[in-house]
Amino acid sequence: MFARSTFRASALFRGRRRPFSSSPPSSPSESQIETLEALQSNPSLIPKEMVPLLTQVSKAHPDIIGNAAEPSVRQLQLVALGQAVPFVGFGIMDNMIMILSGDYIDMTLGVVFGISTLCAAAIGNIMSDLAGVGLGTVIEDFAAKLGLPEPRVSSAQMKLRSVRFAGQAGCAAGITVGCIIGMFPLLFIDSKKIEKKKKEAKKEEAGEESKNDSDDEERIEL
Repeated sequence: MFARSTFRASALFRGRRRPFSSSPPSSPSESQIETLEALQSNPSLIPKEMVPLLTQVSKAHPDIIGNAAEPSVRQLQLVALGQAVPFVGFGIMDNMIMILSGDYIDMTLGVVFGISTLCAAAIGNIMSDLAGVGLGTVIEDFAAKLGLPEPRVSSAQMKLRSVRFAGQAGCAAGITVGCIIGMFPLLFIDSKKIEKKKKEAKKEEAGEESKNDSDDEERIEL
């Protein structure tokens, strides 16, 4: 890999007869910038004959190489969009599975064992998290197939605070929108029906207890 990077870096100014000129080198492409950054991060792998070349390019383009240039507003928007879209899918899946599974658990185990609605929701959240682990790659692959425009930022720019903040803002916006959309199962769930079943189960339990108490009293009298 690094041998290939060295070859690409040495070919930056292919065709120039003079190895070093007083005029600044032409602006390198994005792939060439990433190659130079990779070499600079591993100086022990840079051949001695490459050191003057890297020095010259770094001086000619200090805003690009070594010190990453701030991306444009459009690039930051694309970074946020690229992070937001898959998280919309995560939010929909997470809330939808949590609500459906929590409702089912509340309607079955909640009635039989008398667990609270919050306990059923917590179990449903565990199931949605497990589904997120299993389906995370599927959602990311689907988002990649949408053909969203790429921000075209270098690896050095990805470390900038502005780029990281844009990515985090995109994640927050995407997961919020996704969770709101994922609440749609609530439109079809009858929560009063579950409460009615729980009350009936409590009445039956109370009736059985009272019957057992009366049977015990009759035995004592006998």
